[in-house]
Amino acid sequence: MHNIKAVKQYLVDFFSEGSKEHGDFSVGVELEHFVTEKDSSKSVSYYGNTGVGQILHDLLPLYPYSFFENNEILGFANDDYSITLEPGSQLEISIHPQKSIASVREIYKDFRNTFKSKLDELNYDLSTYGYLPSSSISEIKLLPKQRYEYMDRHFQKTGTMGRNMMRGTASCQVSIDYCSEADFIRKIRCAYLISPIISYITSNSPIFEEQSNTNALLRTKIWRNTDKNRAGIIPGLFDDDFGFEKYADYVLNAPAIFRIKDGGFFETALTALEIMQEADDIAEAAELYISLVFPDVRLKQYVEIRVADSMPIERVLGYTALIKGLFHNIEDTEALFGKECFNEESIINAQDNLMSGNLAVYGESLGMIIEKLTAVAKNGLDTDEQQYLQSIMVKGV
Repeated sequence: MHNIKAVKQYLVDFFSEGSKEHGDFSVGVELEHFVTEKDSSKSVSYYGNTGVGQILHDLLPLYPYSFFENNEILGFANDDYSITLEPGSQLEISIHPQKSIASVREIYKDFRNTFKSKLDELNYDLSTYGYLPSSSISEIKLLPKQRYEYMDRHFQKTGTMGRNMMRGTASCQVSIDYCSEADFIRKIRCAYLISPIISYITSNSPIFEEQSNTNALLRTKIWRNTDKNRAGIIPGLFDDDFGFEKYADYVLNAPAIFRIKDGGFFETALTALEIMQEADDIAEAAELYISLVFPDVRLKQYVEIRVADSMPIERVLGYTALIKGLFHNIEDTEALFGKECFNEESIINAQDNLMSGNLAVYGESLGMIIEKLTAVAKNGLDTDEQQYLQSIMVKGV
């Protein structure tokens, strides 16, 4: 039995060990896709002889590492990236951290080339949108993964749009490194401040449940209505004592949803802390429950910015360049915002404005803020990477 102090200290130490030397910073990119029929844009199920599961099975010999649960294939990996599936069979590529955006581009190109022949054979495509391009969530069956069954039931108790989140959304996540706890604090706060703007400029959800969508922050709306205890803004983010320990409290106080014991999954009303106190393998339990909170910006051993919609790769590269440049010199990004902006209310107001079509945030026009952010990002990038910013620029704001 681990005492509370020991459990919390394990997480604090884990986060601290993620610190990198400033010159060793890299960026990680995760991009989710809908596997769709080319002719109808309908989503392809995991199940059946031509389903996503069978596609993975057929491509399995090309990858040295694989992931199974109950004899069902759920993903595989090589030395450059891993392929996994989200609850509604969204196919995610997680590109291992890279120093250059050009490397991200080449790795993604290799992934698409590997999948191309099989997808063409079935007349399928990999679609990059923030929400299902054609199907409704009523048509989507969950993966054969026990954790998703428990999550699905849990989210139906905690909000009105958990089923939309699990079955209907796809995102692009970019991760950045930190060199210390103080650096982490500055970066996660700035990431939250820019998150409404990021959501807007990466918005790529023209359809919601087979109807036209006009909400530029659709995925923000969905997450707001999924589970307030594990999504949105981290409690105490702008408190003077915020840091690794406060984030550990956030993880540990969240309802666990389920636990793994004796090789099986069990529903539970316990918190993550209560389960980790009993865990035989505290490292394994910590990895699980760190992954079961879904704030807009998440801490693992890096800062993961989670608010962008899935997009075509050229826009992803532009978004990655924007994030890389903005956080290269965090002081310049931080200086764009007055002290009055560093609070939860300001971020929520910015989200509300953009969802309503009011293109003013933090007391400025959206266009002016985007211009300032782009200038800072450009200064933080090498000349050969500045070109990528062009693909993420928003016209008419």
